[in-house]
Amino acid sequence: MALPINIKELVHGKVVEWERLEFKAGWNPEDILHSICAFANDFNNWGGGYIFIGIAEHNGKPILPPKGLAEEQADAIQKKIRELSRKIDPFYFPVVQPELIDGQLVLIIWVPSGDRRPYSASVSLSKKKSERAFYIRENSSSVAAREHKLTELLRQSSHLPFDECVNPVATLADLDLGLIRQHLQKTGSRLFEESTTMSFPDLCRNFKIASGPVENLRPLNLALLLFSEKPDIWFPGTQIELVIHNPLKLKEYEEYFFKGPVQIQLSTALNVIKEKVIRQKVIKIDGQAESVKIFDFPFEAIEEALANAIFHKDYSLHKPVEVQVWPDKEITILSFPGPVPPINNRDLQKKRIIARDYRNRRLGDFLKELHLTEGRATGVPLIHQSLKANGSPDAILFTDEQRTVFLVTIYVHKSFENEPMVMPVHEPFLATWEDLIGYFNQIIEQVNSKSGAQESAQVNAQVSAQVSAQVNARVSSILIANGINVEKTLKILESVELLPLPRETILSRLGLSKHYKNYMNYISPLIEKGLVAYTSPALLTSRNQHYKITLQGLILLKILEQGIK
Repeated sequence: MALPINIKELVHGKVVEWERLEFKAGWNPEDILHSICAFANDFNNWGGGYIFIGIAEHNGKPILPPKGLAEEQADAIQKKIRELSRKIDPFYFPVVQPELIDGQLVLIIWVPSGDRRPYSASVSLSKKKSERAFYIRENSSSVAAREHKLTELLRQSSHLPFDECVNPVATLADLDLGLIRQHLQKTGSRLFEESTTMSFPDLCRNFKIASGPVENLRPLNLALLLFSEKPDIWFPGTQIELVIHNPLKLKEYEEYFFKGPVQIQLSTALNVIKEKVIRQKVIKIDGQAESVKIFDFPFEAIEEALANAIFHKDYSLHKPVEVQVWPDKEITILSFPGPVPPINNRDLQKKRIIARDYRNRRLGDFLKELHLTEGRATGVPLIHQSLKANGSPDAILFTDEQRTVFLVTIYVHKSFENEPMVMPVHEPFLATWEDLIGYFNQIIEQVNSKSGAQESAQVNAQVSAQVSAQVNARVSSILIANGINVEKTLKILESVELLPLPRETILSRLGLSKHYKNYMNYISPLIEKGLVAYTSPALLTSRNQHYKITLQGLILLKILEQGIK
């Protein structure tokens, strides 16, 4: 089974922290046993770790290219790892995967955080009755937990982060295969290719987004946040609310609501902020040859602050993340609740905050894999660093005594204070379904103004000329936020592009039965949105009813096709 992560980025420490990676030139069973135990205990709540066998290290970093292992060595080591697992109590078996890295065979041991921690392991393999210890990670080493750290490990083990809890109400049918495969493809995981040949339950289990016995396998809360089309069904208030105030007219503002999978909420909201809020100036400094580029708000600071809000909020409270923008003054990002104890308001005034407990331990990993955040313990420093580099005032981080709120305030650069906003328009602004329909109507007007060529050819020409990869990504985000499956929508529109078809034929081309539920899930939403229409609207229940593509549907089809070329 392929690991659900990009191996090339993993070995270079780009998608997880270096403390979660361990490199071994060869087989050292005792050290590896202790490391497996330590990663499974996950004392720092970082989501476990990875051990590379066949790669030497220097000061905790890999020496590349690796020397690798012979094939017979790799086979023997995999068998021995099974034997080592019996030395861990409770029983724990990691995921072991051979990989070619720079042409050399390397064994990767993926050790996710265990759900039965704390784990103990034999201190020595040379003695028949060795004493046992609870191992944890300290920096880049695996050590036995002693005194207060052992007490803390035992305390932590009674608490499972919210995102790793099994949702007792939802089922695997509530997860969207397209969203899962989209994530695997974006992150460059080889599991993307394997997902076409394995069952959906096996995919969810191997991806570690579902848990439970075979007869009652259920999704984790993490899976519903990332891979369900409407996570607010289970967690009301799972949305980002953005308000952009008009600095010239106090009672005027633009309001946006971003719903759907949280990673799409985040990327779409950031795109809106980048297009509607971020401005820049080029300033010539006396005595300096190069000009200086400054921004009203450095985007990196906003990106990290908003990503941290998504990562750290408590989704059981049913409250949105609120972003307020006063373009000539400040941006505030409010989330609920405040930081996890013992961090308090005094700690927030420091330039670096180290937290051990996380409400959503694995969610941060997924956001980092998508390059939507830098990683744990880096958010606050990055906010301050990007503001300092831009010459902006320091940000203010605040929580109340009860830790009920977390408020980040980012102030505008002094060069933009009390200055009216003039927003350059380079591409169509797309954030809501209404924006998308308006964009479709613009293309329709352009098509209707021309004559001679076929309608389909005109639409294709307009889309080819106007649609960039960024526009395509926004269109896909809007579809998902409105509960529309992108992959299946593309297939439906392709099916009815040239000829109207009956319901059974359309569903058959999707690989689905003619069950009414499938019609309601995939065809009905397209009719409601005006992308597909009845051929006989006056006879909705007719056995001869067929479905045809509309002009809006044709435009969407060409946009989606443009995105996969």
